[in-house]
Amino acid sequence: MTPRAVISGRVVDEAGDPVESVGVQTVPVTPGSSPIILSQIPNLATDDRGEFRLVVAPGKYYVQATLRSFRGVQERPEMRSDGTSEAVYSNTFYPSAVRKERGTVVEAVAGKDVGGIEIRLARQQQALSISGVVSGFPEGLARGYVMMQSGESAQRMFSGGGTGIGADGKFRFDGLQPGFYRVMAQNNDGKTRLMSRSMEFQLENSEIANVELVLLPPLELSGSVKMEGEEAGAAAPKRTVRLEPMGYSMGNLAATGGEVDGKGAFRIGNIAPGKYRVRVEPLGENGYLKALEIDGVAAAKGIADLSQAARGASAKVTLGSNGARISGRVLDSDGEPIENSMLMVFLASDPDDIPFSGGVPEHAGPDGKYILKGVAPGKYRLFAVDPFQISGAAGADAGLETFKKMFERGEEIEFKDGDRIVKDLKSVSLEDANAKPKQ
Repeated sequence: MTPRAVISGRVVDEAGDPVESVGVQTVPVTPGSSPIILSQIPNLATDDRGEFRLVVAPGKYYVQATLRSFRGVQERPEMRSDGTSEAVYSNTFYPSAVRKERGTVVEAVAGKDVGGIEIRLARQQQALSISGVVSGFPEGLARGYVMMQSGESAQRMFSGGGTGIGADGKFRFDGLQPGFYRVMAQNNDGKTRLMSRSMEFQLENSEIANVELVLLPPLELSGSVKMEGEEAGAAAPKRTVRLEPMGYSMGNLAATGGEVDGKGAFRIGNIAPGKYRVRVEPLGENGYLKALEIDGVAAAKGIADLSQAARGASAKVTLGSNGARISGRVLDSDGEPIENSMLMVFLASDPDDIPFSGGVPEHAGPDGKYILKGVAPGKYRLFAVDPFQISGAAGADAGLETFKKMFERGEEIEFKDGDRIVKDLKSVSLEDANAKPKQ
């Protein structure tokens, strides 16, 4: 086991007073390495004395204080009697830098506590906000809320929250940090849920105003399911088509589905705009989703993009019955089977999909044996990991980066219909994933 290291200190405002409920995280100095929390701590935010304590892997880090990413319409900065407003602070790197490159590096030493790290929050130079109006309410009655996600890029938005909508349909988020944002409006009267399409923005040094979000009726997806090899005219087996939201979804998107009738037809209603992975259950031992068409256009990876659909869409689902199969054992560095039933085996064609059900995860047995069935033809990478190493990553971005590194270390395998492959593989550790590839 890797010896732990501790970084501790406190967060204060510009007057030196402690600040409570500020998130603190480590950012590795070495590009591409992943900050790992070795001990699961229930609350990493600062306490009422502004103090924090991080248990990390030994290494060199920047230490960042991360503030709540926005204020809702009911939480506008307080205006004082002299015309000034309360201070709005930026996410700040130790000791008091807005930019990482201007922060001071902290070296975490195995078995030691590096204390006295005081982060003095830097005042935000310019107030940033996103505001606009929501329309399309039933009977003109404005109610509901606007949801927001934020992150370091358009592809990586994880943190989120929401704010109410005023009687005039207006909304506003204040006190925002520079970065990427996604907003969506929702209205639910208990009978019908209306949602707008999501809109994305990059905030840099000015506010974004006059955003228009239009509430739309729920979508409907209807279509057919056909398994290759089944006799024409024969009654279709009982199956269910399911839609699983892709990624970190907004609007409380939930998995939904519809049963396939005896003619192979299905219908799914009350769908919120978004991207969904299409699943069909049951498929049989070696069945797999072979092809998906949405409104006559091929959809890659079985993903239905309904984010821009007007009222609904049609789908054609084709199933294969003779998918490939691969089995073997998970080995340690000495070539011995690993007796750990928590090990997970991944077979994936794209690292970005792995945490969001894009791979084919399977738990290895107590004796280290694994088997994956119903694999669609194509090129994949095969690897095994200890899930505790992933869950220990500090933040969603770190977890994604770790998955990508482990994917790159996996063995590339190409499958054809009906293949039966036996292959042992070695578990990928975090040290292996972060090591430089051999030339």
